[in-house]
This record gives sequence, C-alpha cells and structure tokens, in this order.
Amino acid sequence: MILKKLGTEYKLYGEDNSCIATTQESPHKRLSKKNCDEIFGVIDVDGLAIKWRDNSTYHDANAYSYKEGFNKCADLNKGRVFTFEEVIICMKKSYGIKYFSESKMIENLKSLQQPTEIEVEIEMESTRPVYAMTDKGIKVFNQKEKLDENGCLILKKEIR
Repeated sequence: MILKKLGTEYKLYGEDNSCIATTQESPHKRLSKKNCDEIFGVIDVDGLAIKWRDNSTYHDANAYSYKEGFNKCADLNKGRVFTFEEVIICMKKSYGIKYFSESKMIENLKSLQQPTEIEVEIEMESTRPVYAMTDKGIKVFNQKEKLDENGCLILKKEIR
C-alpha cells in the first residue's frame, strides 16, 4: 500500500490504486495525521514543547531551556531531509543574494526534495478465529486492522 502526502493531508491507496483511507472527512476509513506525520518524519514541535514542560522539574527556564532546545534540535535534525524551499533560503543567506544563481541550483536540488509517497502496512491484531466459505473452501481469519483510540487505522513503514 502507498501512503501519499498531499500538502498537509494524507491518503492511503491500495494495490489497485483505490483510496482506502484519508485524514480528511470522507466516507473512507480514517487515518491519524499524527501517525502519518511520524511516518514522513514531520516533527511536532508544539507537542515536544508541551511534553518537555510537563516532564520538567527545573524551573530556571532561560539557560536550561536553551540548552535542552538546542540539543533536541540537533538530535531531531541528525538525519532530516530539508525541503527544497528551506535549502534555497539557506543557500541565499550563505552565498548572499548577489552571488546566488537560483536557476543553476534548482537543477542540482530537484532530487533532494522530500518524498511524497511511502510504502506502508496497516498494523494488524489477533482476534478469535472467524470462518468464511470461499470458492476454494473454508478460510480462517484471525486478524483484523488495528485502530487507535480515535478509530483511525494505525500504519507503519513497510519493511523490505
């Protein structure tokens, strides 16, 4: 199955290229935006700040917060792939706009853009056996799609 990122929304497509689930309101099954963001490596900065605040016992926020934020940022960006726009802005600042040739850089940077499609699997969970008659005989089903607390499918990157 393929998970596609369309701006800030996500859609899950099956082998026949039909939509199975989405983060948008629709008759399809639901996807969690948070789960999809995690698969694509989108960082929830607000969530991290709230988590840090709730777990913090140190209240001298200035120096400690700066150090923690810097270290967390370095850790999160270790393997990060930057967007095309972020790279252009960075290069303009580092070279100076006067010496920067955007047309030359665009050719070289096109391949560095983040992916918009990732192969995924739906997490499954065991259930009591369910028996069904098929044209090939009786088939036993003992797994169903795993859902989160909001009724959204739980996805994971496909391992090959």
